[in-house]
Amino acid sequence: MRSVEKGSSAEKAGFHAGDVIVRVNDETVNDAGDFSHALRSGKDNTVRVGILRDKKEQTITLQLPERKQSDFFEESFGLPQIKAETGSELSAMDTELALIKPQIELAMRDMERVKPELEKQARACAAQQKQWADQMSKMKLHLHSQEDQLRLELRQHLPMLKSRQADI
Repeated sequence: MRSVEKGSSAEKAGFHAGDVIVRVNDETVNDAGDFSHALRSGKDNTVRVGILRDKKEQTITLQLPERKQSDFFEESFGLPQIKAETGSELSAMDTELALIKPQIELAMRDMERVKPELEKQARACAAQQKQWADQMSKMKLHLHSQEDQLRLELRQHLPMLKSRQADI
């Protein structure tokens, strides 16, 4: 929910701005249409609404008004009112969605099929990255050791270099 109006039925039920509705009773909710359908199809005037709040799932019990009070849905949950001329547009969109649904499902199955390989490649990349980091650490230690050795040799030869400079 983007916002909850003060004094609304949603606020009285315990909804907060930012809540994500995931279930109504035992029905999964993916969008506002699923939510409306689940509320309307309930036999009782009480429903259990599963929400995600602060990355934790919670359940809110929602008391529904008598069915004749259809404005409850719009008032409580900010659902848009649909004008009659948009009904045909929605019907066309439903048809289009029905046509592409098999393609979407196929793509989802393909993604699930390649997911193990992608995870395997990600683990291999992480292992290679760790190996390179270890090698770089060893090279850094080696370079520091070489630097220390060169400084020591320079200190040893410094008196001789100073005396030669004085001779010139």
